[in-house]
Amino acid sequence: MTKLILLSIIVSLVLIYATGCNSSNPTGDYNKVVTFSQNKPIKFPDFELTFTGEHKETSTFPNGNTFTFTYYVFKLKNNNKADSVAWTSGTGVIGPIHFEFSGSKYSIELKYWEKEKKKLDEDELVITKF
Repeated sequence: MTKLILLSIIVSLVLIYATGCNSSNPTGDYNKVVTFSQNKPIKFPDFELTFTGEHKETSTFPNGNTFTFTYYVFKLKNNNKADSVAWTSGTGVIGPIHFEFSGSKYSIELKYWEKEKKKLDEDELVITKF
């Protein structure tokens, strides 16, 4: 009887693990917080979004001051089109970046979700469709 209980527990844990880890292509919903990581596609209803990395660019202003911007770059893809969108906090104003893809309008938010007045973790984003 103990062996049967132990076997049942092991089988249950394996099933839970297999179901939870079958996220080779996780899905995301609009207006929901989604966790992302580099080179791991997330399937949204209208496209697949993949974080490809970040890069820095330094700009020099007319007064001679320089500022380094960090850009978070995402690849967008569906059956008909591929494009990319880059999010940055720019000069420190953290807000959504608006973009258009395949005839629809969206925004991507990192660091802070304006609608919910909520701070986002480093690996979280929100996509809104308009």
